[in-house]
Amino acid sequence: MIFSATPADYRGPPDRSFPSDPDISHVRIRLERTSCYGSCPSYQVEIDGVGNVLYRGDDSVLVRGEHRWTIPQGRVRELLALFRRADYFRLNGYYRIDVTDLPTYMTGLEIGSQGKFVLDYGWGGMGRAAASTSLGGAGEGGPMPSVVSDIEQAIDRLSGVQAYVEGDETSVARLRAEHWNFNSTDGGGAALGQLIRDCNLPLARAFLAEGAPLISARRGVRGGGQFEPVVLSAPRCGDLGFVQELVNRGALAEQHTADAFLQAAASSGYPDIVAVALQHSHNFSESDGGGILNNAVMAYEDEDNPNHARFSELGVVRVLLEAGADPRVKDPILEDTPLHHASSAEMARLLIAAGADPNARDADGRTPLFNAYFPDVYPVLIRAGADINARNAGGYTALYVANSPEAIRALIALHANPNDVAPDGKTPIEVVGNPESMQALLDAGARLPEQRERIAAILARTASWNRLPPALARRAAALGLSRPLPGR
Repeated sequence: MIFSATPADYRGPPDRSFPSDPDISHVRIRLERTSCYGSCPSYQVEIDGVGNVLYRGDDSVLVRGEHRWTIPQGRVRELLALFRRADYFRLNGYYRIDVTDLPTYMTGLEIGSQGKFVLDYGWGGMGRAAASTSLGGAGEGGPMPSVVSDIEQAIDRLSGVQAYVEGDETSVARLRAEHWNFNSTDGGGAALGQLIRDCNLPLARAFLAEGAPLISARRGVRGGGQFEPVVLSAPRCGDLGFVQELVNRGALAEQHTADAFLQAAASSGYPDIVAVALQHSHNFSESDGGGILNNAVMAYEDEDNPNHARFSELGVVRVLLEAGADPRVKDPILEDTPLHHASSAEMARLLIAAGADPNARDADGRTPLFNAYFPDVYPVLIRAGADINARNAGGYTALYVANSPEAIRALIALHANPNDVAPDGKTPIEVVGNPESMQALLDAGARLPEQRERIAAILARTASWNRLPPALARRAAALGLSRPLPGR
């Protein structure tokens, strides 16, 4: 670390006033951003009063290692003026919210022998919404003044560090001037892999033109010492031209890479990219614990992707089925099939027409009917022969696990029994998870239990609800019961 963050690091004036006329030659400004549970850029930057910049990139950045350059001293004065407006020495040393796995941002200012840091955990990374009471409250030091984020962003902007962190229009020229090794897997290859993972394809093309290899050294704790073909990250960007460019450069020359690329393409949601992958592989075997159709059905739809209009998990599934993928293949661990994850009636019809079993069971005994998120799939499954009374390993039917009144009403319309009794003696109204769903069951003729202890159990489970269905409230009042306070 370029600087640490402990209470002993404060060396500013006792009254915490900002120096009236600091000697800029004795100024030192610092910023550090740490990694998180994910791919947050981890790097440090230090600027002295002359304008000398020291950068060190650690993880999830375009360029790793130490790099040095100089910026105009006027930018240092601009930063110093921002610190003054923030009354930096009077800010708290810590602003932290009670949430885990977020990045930490630290700024620091030294003026001669006087020094201070400000640690920002969660506020700058997630914004003020993250510090709501639902996520643990303001935490230590909060609420954080917005000027702390302003300082963090200004250091990034005025230092020129983004050319090394995310990449910009100056990156190639600056690295070329340093005689940086574009041709190494740990340099150019790793940078190219980062650019493709970020879908920064214009800059990725520029790095390819500089000789960046198609193999990337993986970074970070989980990827240290490993190598990965950069082409495997390309499908999710949805740019067919870029994928074809990588293929023309020999990216799929090795069969194991072509097989892995087919799996990645299936997960991307772009049918034309899957079609390219199928020209090089027809290996539909499991990858990362799931079959290729499972990957396709559960493809993530990124609406911010500029190629989003071409996204179609249905189109990908159709292409794979036409190529011979088997819709009956189960995940080797969870034992679910693609039909368990069908997100639309059209997807369910496509899979069933290809031979998917509407009564296939996963490792917990659930059939596709237990997918409570897409009620429009239910009629398709029932028409194909799905058993409305099928029970999972716990003895519950799909009605017990329906998570919305819409799902409950759809199952009731297909003749699910609102007064079903599970092997443990419970009925659906004793299991569903919110007042709206309970009311939907009551509207369908569900009966509340007669026993006082069973009504008490429902009340205990519903302590966090804002209101109770009127019928439940009346029954509880008649029995002399009241809800416990949350946490009791």
